[in-house]
Amino acid sequence: QTVNMLLTSTTSKQEKGVILQTVADYFVLSVEDLTGRNRDRNTALARQFAMYLMREECGYSFTEIAKALGKRNHATIIYGYKKIATEMHIDSKLCLQISEVKEKIRTNKASMRER
Repeated sequence: QTVNMLLTSTTSKQEKGVILQTVADYFVLSVEDLTGRNRDRNTALARQFAMYLMREECGYSFTEIAKALGKRNHATIIYGYKKIATEMHIDSKLCLQISEVKEKIRTNKASMRER
């Protein structure tokens, strides 16, 4: 049981790292930008992408996502997640961007497993 928990938490950290790095690369930012305090439009959108993908792709709780993104308030995470989820139904460009990032995440996860 302890071994399983340790393996899960390591995998979990790696997955969060892959998502953060992939989103940061996609938006030409650093992971520090995503977890930092900057609130310019591009950084905020990238952060919301990360929130959405951590929830959708890995099923992380809003609290876990809040910790991963620089100890933010979980209400901020809920807002960001819902914003992307809602906008995707309206904005086909956003939907395409999410699909592109998801594909890059899958590719990055696969290359990590091969190491």
